[in-house]
Amino acid sequence: MADFTYIFQQDNPEHFLTEIFNKETRIYLNSSVKLGYQLAIDTLRKEDSWLNDLRGKEILPRLKTFGVEYMIVQYIRNGLLNLDYSINYTSGKNNTFLLFKDKQDKTNLIVNQSNSSAKPSRYAKYRANRYNNFETYYDFDKKSFVEEKPVYIELNHGYQTDVPTFTVLGIPKDMKSWYTSIPVDKEFELLTDNKAKFITTEKEMSDFNFDDFEKHIKESDAQ
Repeated sequence: MADFTYIFQQDNPEHFLTEIFNKETRIYLNSSVKLGYQLAIDTLRKEDSWLNDLRGKEILPRLKTFGVEYMIVQYIRNGLLNLDYSINYTSGKNNTFLLFKDKQDKTNLIVNQSNSSAKPSRYAKYRANRYNNFETYYDFDKKSFVEEKPVYIELNHGYQTDVPTFTVLGIPKDMKSWYTSIPVDKEFELLTDNKAKFITTEKEMSDFNFDDFEKHIKESDAQ
């Protein structure tokens, strides 16, 4: 049996993250969180009967994550976020989650609601299985380094408020720490050259289609 020695990638984790998710991309991801919360609150106020079909007792937290994911999808459909997405099942086939990928297939991005920006989201098997993939190992048989791809990224938001108190994009190392993370909710004022374009886009995106959102939730929440 060959021996494998894990080493850290030569690429700096912060450089890797900011190269794949550049500043404008991060601005749109942050906007997705803000608008997603607004959509969740507005949807809950409508008191539509289909909300009773959502799994679990806590409807609003689920609506927030669905809302954030939905807004990311809308930015993708409008050509503003250069990502792909798909609905995936957990290993037990009992839950679904939305998976986003960059066009180079270097990363997998999952949206999570979290109680802190200081560490990755709480334990879940489908997330934990992706930890430590920002590493390489040396295959002594092939005499080459083998990279584990794609790198797992989290877009975490929180928490129990009507507006997000934080939004962080990061590469988890484990449940307690990041390889690197970026507080994307702090970056809006740094985007000066495209700010007018962004504000216009955000106003246009805030004109929600509740029927389309309901369809998105039912597809994403499929058993």
